[in-house]
Amino acid sequence: MIWKTLLYFVGVLCMPILLLAQKTKKDSLFVKDSLEEVLVSSKKTRYVLTNPMAITKISQKQIEKTISSNIVDVLVANTPGLNAVKTGPNVSKPFIRGLGYNRVLTMYDGIRQEGQQWGDEHGIEIDGYHIANAEVIKGPASMLYGSDALAGVIAMQPVNSIDQKEIWKGNVVSEYHSNNNMVGNGIYIGYKKNRFFASANGSYKFAKNYQNK
Repeated sequence: MIWKTLLYFVGVLCMPILLLAQKTKKDSLFVKDSLEEVLVSSKKTRYVLTNPMAITKISQKQIEKTISSNIVDVLVANTPGLNAVKTGPNVSKPFIRGLGYNRVLTMYDGIRQEGQQWGDEHGIEIDGYHIANAEVIKGPASMLYGSDALAGVIAMQPVNSIDQKEIWKGNVVSEYHSNNNMVGNGIYIGYKKNRFFASANGSYKFAKNYQNK
């Protein structure tokens, strides 16, 4: 009788330990296999005139008709409220309503371009010869694009689309500036057949004591 009572008390004392071990194992498996919160958001297509944000779209024809040594000056010439701080003839930093550097986000084909946000001698590293269109969003857009879009966003799209009926597509651009004897050339070629698509582009610029290729 004494042994049975002793075993009973030992079993009662060991039960919390077993329960704690099972709970710890279960919790560890739950933490290992669980995922953090996933937030999925989307925005529907809206017309520029019905959008509450001030948006200016510059087409490829406007870009080609505007004579300038870099793409930022082209956008400035076609966008009210957009200005540039220049360091030489080929380095221009965009300023939207007085704010620039790391307060203006620049994107090319959906990829953030952050090289121009800091030193004065760094311009936007984007080939201006192969831009299909550009959009300038003026005003705070940090909720959509991040903290560096406090003043606005400059989004540029490359020339890489071919219509459904087209197989070959190409474009050649050449320019000359007499003020610094700058010569610039750019070429684009694309091919599409069924689901296969390929494109290539290149450009070369040189002036008196400056070249970019």
